[in-house]
Amino acid sequence: MGSHQVQNSRNRSSKLSQTKGSELFGRYCAMGFDKQQVINFRDALKQSGVNSVDAFLEHRRGFLEIGKTAIAESLIPFEDESKLFNLNTDWYGYLLDRLNSPIDRFHENQLTILTFNYDRSLEWYLYKAFQARYRLTGEETIGVLRKIPIIHLYGTLGGLPWEKNGRPYLPTTEWPQAGVMYGPMIIFGINSARGKIKIIHEEHEQDPEFNKAIEMLSKAKRIVFLGFGYNKVNIKRLSPHKWTNVEHPILGTAFGRTELESHVARRDIAHNTEFGKEEWDILRFLRERIDFEAR
Repeated sequence: MGSHQVQNSRNRSSKLSQTKGSELFGRYCAMGFDKQQVINFRDALKQSGVNSVDAFLEHRRGFLEIGKTAIAESLIPFEDESKLFNLNTDWYGYLLDRLNSPIDRFHENQLTILTFNYDRSLEWYLYKAFQARYRLTGEETIGVLRKIPIIHLYGTLGGLPWEKNGRPYLPTTEWPQAGVMYGPMIIFGINSARGKIKIIHEEHEQDPEFNKAIEMLSKAKRIVFLGFGYNKVNIKRLSPHKWTNVEHPILGTAFGRTELESHVARRDIAHNTEFGKEEWDILRFLRERIDFEAR
């Protein structure tokens, strides 16, 4: 459970609160928010002390729409294909190497991805990597991807490019629309992304994505947390008491976490859980702790 941009949630609130007034007002007023709304949101976010817009919105529902706009605008610039293929930090590639198999049998790895992140970097990485590795066409690649369950529990930055009303994987909110020259499509782009974003307090027990995730977890023999924040609410919503099929210790990254924080996470998960070292990033954790040949 994680992504290349797991660390970016910590940067969103500071980016919003530090944006110059005229620049921020211009962008947000163009998207239908009045000046006072922008000022109130900016000041409340800055003074809240929380490290992400998501956490702030859990308790300030009146800022929901402008907050989702802020999340979309802050994260879209990180959807940059040129940053995905870095051999020094590319844990997506390492994972793909270890799951290597004939492409028509790739789904037999029985890999399911559950993520609380909004970005679509994993889907786009696999889309490009499968084509490059196996000489697949775009349509053939999409067929393979549809057999790999990737569940975004709190939504995404818009549909995938090949889906109806999807948004391109680009680090900009400007792109061509049918019959329109390449130009300023900022409002359309951010609206497309924010419409797919969900916040914790908006969810309920019958949420189909969570129900699907719990079903997957209840059948899983191995569970691994990657880049996960171990938020108490998120853990509870995944219903650990239903993970009755697990045959191996649950493993998880603990980058930057204290021993006490890991202890609390282990208690919340309520299973035999082993964490990596606090200095291990996801790639190092995979190399040190995950035996991909174990059954």
